[in-house]
Amino acid sequence: MLFNNVFGFLFVAIAFAIMFLTDSFTTLWAASFIKDDNRGLYIWDIIISILGIILGIFLLLSPALSMISLSFMIAVLFMTFGIEMIVHSF
Repeated sequence: MLFNNVFGFLFVAIAFAIMFLTDSFTTLWAASFIKDDNRGLYIWDIIISILGIILGIFLLLSPALSMISLSFMIAVLFMTFGIEMIVHSF
């Protein structure tokens, strides 16, 4: 990664897409535990997880676009997680 810039950028883009997919699948799996307690939060988690899975697949299929928009995607990821954690706190 350090000596080959193309490989480094491609590796970071693919790792980011896999991380995005893994987190979305984990959130989707964890939503089943809150299904009976809070129906609104369950629906919110399902919607966010499905959007994350779609975005993760898109990023995995197009690593060049992921490399270009990596900083924007990280900002969107943190904003989504922040909103999700605020919703979970209530």
